[in-house]
Amino acid sequence: GSGNQQATPKVLELAKLQAEAALKKMHDPKLALADKLESQDGVNAWSKNEDAHRRTIDAHVTNDAVENKFAIADYIMRFYRNMSVFNVSGVVQQRAAHDYDRPLNVVSDRRKRKAEPAEAPPLGFFWRLRADLRSSLVTMARRRLPDALKEGRAEVLSHDQEKLLRREEAVQRQLNAAVERYAAALELFDQWRAQGVKTAAELERALGGKSEPEQLAELRRQIEMRTVGCGWTHFETKWGFFSDERSHKIEDLKRMLLDDILPYEIGLRRLKKLPTEAAPPQLRVRSIKTLGTADADVLRLEQQSIFNVSNLLEKAKAARERREAAGISDSVEVRQDREAPPFDTRLVGKWLEVCWPYKEDGRTVKIWAAGRVKRVADGLTDKRSPRARKILPAGMLLWAWDADPEYDEPAGERWIAFLPEKWNKPVSYGWRLDPRELGATGPPRTPLIEEEEEEEAPRARR
Repeated sequence: GSGNQQATPKVLELAKLQAEAALKKMHDPKLALADKLESQDGVNAWSKNEDAHRRTIDAHVTNDAVENKFAIADYIMRFYRNMSVFNVSGVVQQRAAHDYDRPLNVVSDRRKRKAEPAEAPPLGFFWRLRADLRSSLVTMARRRLPDALKEGRAEVLSHDQEKLLRREEAVQRQLNAAVERYAAALELFDQWRAQGVKTAAELERALGGKSEPEQLAELRRQIEMRTVGCGWTHFETKWGFFSDERSHKIEDLKRMLLDDILPYEIGLRRLKKLPTEAAPPQLRVRSIKTLGTADADVLRLEQQSIFNVSNLLEKAKAARERREAAGISDSVEVRQDREAPPFDTRLVGKWLEVCWPYKEDGRTVKIWAAGRVKRVADGLTDKRSPRARKILPAGMLLWAWDADPEYDEPAGERWIAFLPEKWNKPVSYGWRLDPRELGATGPPRTPLIEEEEEEEAPRARR
């Protein structure tokens, strides 16, 4: 009609643009497809491998033959509703094999008698046999039918069991992936609450003094705090890039964080709608949309499901404990502030953890040891001991620890100069707030990373 005539020029223009884009994509040397094209002199093009080309000349290049069998089976099963699958498979097989073909001996239309006689189709294999062989073949097939049906049912049962096993394995893999993602979300959510940047100035301070790979890692961490920890999946982005695109990728991520994510977060904070707990994993599976409100039976089944949020939360907490025991993550580290607290009297009385080196079985290891700040040096009167003559610089902390019967160690104290650059880092003499200051208690933890000692470790832990 006239509508088609009006749309034709635009359709042709779009088709041309699509074809040009497809060719450009196919000729992209960064894609694996380009090395298979002869026009691009690809290393895997057919012209570069004559032997492979010769051996695949008669091979099927499409799946038309297979799809044809499915089309025949679909037609027969729709036309003959009560036909069994066993019989349908035989019909599909013989439609291709033609073992039972016979020529048509009846011509009902008189006009066809005047036409030139057509070449008779060849007889099928069955009808080329002698009569006694055909009779013997039919008799054998009748006797073999019960056993064949029994074998077929056994094969179907075995296939169904294998399919069920594969389905259970797939569900278990999906469950494990959901649990791991939920555990990561719990960790990232804690990081977001304690270390998430809120302004451009805070982002600049977080990135300051870092190399490009470190900046990229920090930007990814800040973004995943929101996309994974808070569940703001509409901000998800791809992390892959080429090495020469690192600087451009960093600018893109900074722009995304400052122009899109932080304004969205500020809006939720203004409306007091920020999330209060980690978001459950967003499973990438197709689901049917629900109309109306779920009734009691649906809610009951949802509570019994292995993908129920409460069940996932329990498994994710257990997975997080396993990750922490294995040294993969640290729940105390992620809850620390981004910047070290100031060295003033506000630290007096607070519990701090120090990444302390000590000897164990002849080797030096590190552990987060807890102690309390007794005094902050003022730079005027404090000394290491009454006999010392040198005044300690302002900001040094007198750190005291309790007795440790496990290591046969008495209580003690020591003046330590904590460095801001070692705040919340698992390095020698790194320091951070004790879990008691964060609302949790627990035994000393081994750091995530062990580094070579910068100095000889004491005999005991302190």
